[in-house]
Amino acid sequence: MTRFIASDLDGSLLTSSGVVSPENRQAINKVLEVGLDLIFVTGRPTRWMDNIAQMTGHDGLVLCANGAVLYDLGTKEIVDAQIMSGETGLLAAQRLRSVDPDITYAVELARKSDEFLVDLNYRPRWEPKVPPRKVSVEEMFETDLVVKFLARPSSEALHDADSFLHACDAALDGIVDVTHS
Repeated sequence: MTRFIASDLDGSLLTSSGVVSPENRQAINKVLEVGLDLIFVTGRPTRWMDNIAQMTGHDGLVLCANGAVLYDLGTKEIVDAQIMSGETGLLAAQRLRSVDPDITYAVELARKSDEFLVDLNYRPRWEPKVPPRKVSVEEMFETDLVVKFLARPSSEALHDADSFLHACDAALDGIVDVTHS
């Protein structure tokens, strides 16, 4: 029987400033010393994982992108991924237009280059270090490498997170699983 410890990153293992506290670094070292497997679990995409091994001293596995990607911190390779087909992505995008005709989209891809694509009107909530490539919604789904599909309402004032989630979940019932962050 394999014994392991799993930990979330943001708000759990990492402080609000995005670093590992000395106490958590000690806990990680103890887990590794006693020979337990350690796996991080996060909504973060693989493109945000490069500094995690250095900060934590752990070069094992991370379950990323809300569970869609199993990523190896040591080799910086995707071990396994749950992929959304382009056909499913386009259908989801069309259905979400019924929730908000001016909704905008972004996708995370299961590859190391060009991992984050945004539609022509998408507004990130943060200033990205590397500006994402802007493409049409149709171009986003020309690949079968999508591991995370993000939808942003046209006006945050018109949609609180819970009502937006509920409306999206109803529109996408039977197509994809819906979460929010």
